[in-house]
Amino acid sequence: MLPVLSSSALPRLYRKLRELPFDLTFRSFAGQLDCCIGSTVCKIGILDTPKYGQLVAEALDRYFREHPETRAEKAAALIELLHFSGCPNSCTSHEVSMFGFQGCRKSREGTPADCFVLWRNPEFPASPIGAETAEVIPAERIGERVIELLKEEKFLD
Repeated sequence: MLPVLSSSALPRLYRKLRELPFDLTFRSFAGQLDCCIGSTVCKIGILDTPKYGQLVAEALDRYFREHPETRAEKAAALIELLHFSGCPNSCTSHEVSMFGFQGCRKSREGTPADCFVLWRNPEFPASPIGAETAEVIPAERIGERVIELLKEEKFLD
């Protein structure tokens, strides 16, 4: 898409891209994760998924601020490993990623609460589909739980 550029022009191009009002340089996971449009737009959605995708993005940004040496190698691959759907309709195909998160509401202490059912595909990408687990993650914990899952799979240190 870009004409041939000399390597000496790349730093200037990068600086110019960083000046844009939207992120083309992947400086943050915000807006980069595979999330459905959520219940604020979707009439059949259960959760406002982008809000929880933002919690995950913030957790990943914190992790990579503490581990900058691994960001270039791992950041882009993470996008394929995580899919967030706000309901069982699977608009982001949460079943086919290593970790899929299906939005739901569950009663916690007698009150309906936003949660995610975890789908796992330990054979990803060789296996085309994962399986629903019994794990239900409170939505407010989704960021920290994603980091834990990635560490369990040895994707993160």
